[in-house]
Amino acid sequence: MKHLVQRVAIGSGIHTAEWLVSTRAGQQLLKESHGTDRRPRCMCKPGGVEMYVGRRGQIYYLSRMPGSGFLHADNCASVEDSTLLSGALSYAPGAIVEGADGTLQLAANLDRRERQAAPITEVSIDGVLEVLIEQADLNRVQTGEEPRTWSRVREKLISASQSICFGAVPLSTSLLLPDRYVRERSADALAACEAKISTTQGGALILAPLKELRLTTYSWQVVLKHLPGLRLWASKDAAEQMEARWAAHYFNSNPEYALCLVVAKPARREGNYTVTNMAVLPTDANYFPCRSHREAEVAAELIAEGRPLLRPLRFDSYPDHVLADFAILEGENPTPVFVLAPTGAEEFDAAKRSVASMMERNKALVKVYPA
Repeated sequence: MKHLVQRVAIGSGIHTAEWLVSTRAGQQLLKESHGTDRRPRCMCKPGGVEMYVGRRGQIYYLSRMPGSGFLHADNCASVEDSTLLSGALSYAPGAIVEGADGTLQLAANLDRRERQAAPITEVSIDGVLEVLIEQADLNRVQTGEEPRTWSRVREKLISASQSICFGAVPLSTSLLLPDRYVRERSADALAACEAKISTTQGGALILAPLKELRLTTYSWQVVLKHLPGLRLWASKDAAEQMEARWAAHYFNSNPEYALCLVVAKPARREGNYTVTNMAVLPTDANYFPCRSHREAEVAAELIAEGRPLLRPLRFDSYPDHVLADFAILEGENPTPVFVLAPTGAEEFDAAKRSVASMMERNKALVKVYPA
């Protein structure tokens, strides 16, 4: 696509970007704007989009504001192919491949505890959990939808796992989702789970609602709902590595509601199992992904108003990759929703506040809720 001539409002006039950066008079205007609150505006859209004046040595230049590329017109030189509605674009080609039959092939690495450096060529256990959530359509709420129970959510996740493969192996072969806890059947359910862990090469994947992450003398006990007798243990070193990857302190501050995907292997002591890696996805009581109590309040408010909602999923994107907390799926274009409540991840929260504020200043389509 051929870019239009970029015109920039600065001072009391409108000039081409090329004139501003290549002439003495243009450089003087940029110098006067540099370091002030009077930001130039790219006029690719009505009302303009804020720009940034930078300096290299004695030369002043124009740049788009961080995270603002999507606000520019499609044929503007400052446009950037990014989205507020999915972190999947962070993956390099080949990390997730959709087959002709709709099956997703994941280049998964369930052992990696640390965050990947770019390019992100593998899908971590966090990404696997969110692919499952997306395929099960659990990150969407439709108008008039019935309340979700674990039994219904489990059915959706089992169905989704059948269309996801690690190489040529369906995820469903190594994944266990416990049925709703019934005391009379609990011993059989526990035995089946332990057999799955013991016989699955490389470790079994167990997905269930998280009940508690409990600190003991030497390690963390991972307690899953519907499997109260399953003794899962994560070392303190492993927990520290996972929290660094999550950019969230879930071990030290348990989410009220969350889905948890663990890789479990037999431990040295019989009847105990080692969690070598895990993913935690906070939700509301209805299994709809929400990172904080305030987000859950906003989601409930929007749902009560009859708004169909999407929860954008981060997958393996970096904390400074800003996504909307929700999107209202009405009209031709979804409306991004930001909830400015602290999540405990400072880098993530700061980036989100910056983009939400910038969108409001530029009169973009957005809804922002305070903490």
